[in-house]
Amino acid sequence: MLADRTTTPRQTLATTLLTTILTLPILHAQLTQTRSAATWTQTGTGAAWTGAPDALLLPDGANLTQSQGMFLIGQTTTILRAQNFGLSIPATAIIQGIQVRIRKRAVTLSNAGGTADLRDALVRINLPSSPPSLNYASPTTWLSYFTYSTYGGPSDLWGLPPGNVTPAELNSPNFAVEIRATCNAGCYIHANPLPPPPVFYSIGIAQIDHVEVTVWYIDVLALEEIRLDVQRLPNHTIRLTWSIESPALELDALWVERATDGKSFTPISPELPATPTGEYIDETPPAHSPVYYRLTVRTQEGHLQHSGVVVLALSQTAEIRVASNPQAHLLMIHGLQSNAHIQLVDASGTILKAWNLTGLTPSGPGNNSQPIRLPLPEGLPTGIYWLRIHTPGNPQPISKKIFLSRTF
Repeated sequence: MLADRTTTPRQTLATTLLTTILTLPILHAQLTQTRSAATWTQTGTGAAWTGAPDALLLPDGANLTQSQGMFLIGQTTTILRAQNFGLSIPATAIIQGIQVRIRKRAVTLSNAGGTADLRDALVRINLPSSPPSLNYASPTTWLSYFTYSTYGGPSDLWGLPPGNVTPAELNSPNFAVEIRATCNAGCYIHANPLPPPPVFYSIGIAQIDHVEVTVWYIDVLALEEIRLDVQRLPNHTIRLTWSIESPALELDALWVERATDGKSFTPISPELPATPTGEYIDETPPAHSPVYYRLTVRTQEGHLQHSGVVVLALSQTAEIRVASNPQAHLLMIHGLQSNAHIQLVDASGTILKAWNLTGLTPSGPGNNSQPIRLPLPEGLPTGIYWLRIHTPGNPQPISKKIFLSRTF
């Protein structure tokens, strides 16, 4: 006869409680500031720029900055420095990218037909305390009517080291966008041997009436701490509770997501209010272990951010009982609620038999009303044996001491 004896020490898997402190990056949508140049200066040699001090502030087509005429191929303007943008990026921000838009056109003065081919010679940003950026000059010909050219973008730091591109540098009135134009073709002036006119000419004039900068950044003050508690309840549901340490967050909603592989997360809750504290009950956790949970947060700007992942082992919570049916050579196990690897071991530690059980759930085979029947090997002598039950998420097996009182 096979009897169930109390283990030494008695091993019963109680409700699993896992508490993890997470740092949840609750990021705003990649924030932006867009400003226009309030003033300009110039430096270097070449065809000089003229215009009102605020000529680059508005795209009005009237109040503009224009160069003196270029009448030689390869001739350039001086370097136009658009500056004093009035940016006010928070000191705690991390700069992600910079974009420059320049509204420009080429004007040709000619008495011989043709068009001057004006192009960028230089487009770069210049921080007060850093070497100039890469030159983003475009080889495209300037059009004869005002149109915008765009340089850089949301993740472009213009070749500058990220540590150099700081809010203080961009907020400085000396932060500048530097622009230089050149005549690529069609610029000339020469005498006409047969008058009139005595001179043929084609002169290129560069005009710019608006320079705009957009800065993308993340304010690291938006990084907050969330405490997430995940608890398995006796009724086989999972309770998730969280608290946001700082209630002054610009959050719109959050929800719970779950995965069984740690990668393929799907929402299991509706959208929940983004209050300082919250709770959700997962009433249908998966039958197998482990299970992965995370929070997804949506900010008022519509940006989504995921928390870190909490792993919960869906451990055995009920007492396992062992009985036998000697006539049928069966071992019967009650109360097993999850997949398991079971070993029958003799007193010397030799594994005599092993079973791999899959697809078990609290309400399926293995519960108290539906025992699992395991065939025992024949010919086992009377003696003491151990049943080792390994369940997912538990480093130590459940050990059941059993006594076999007859030979199978």
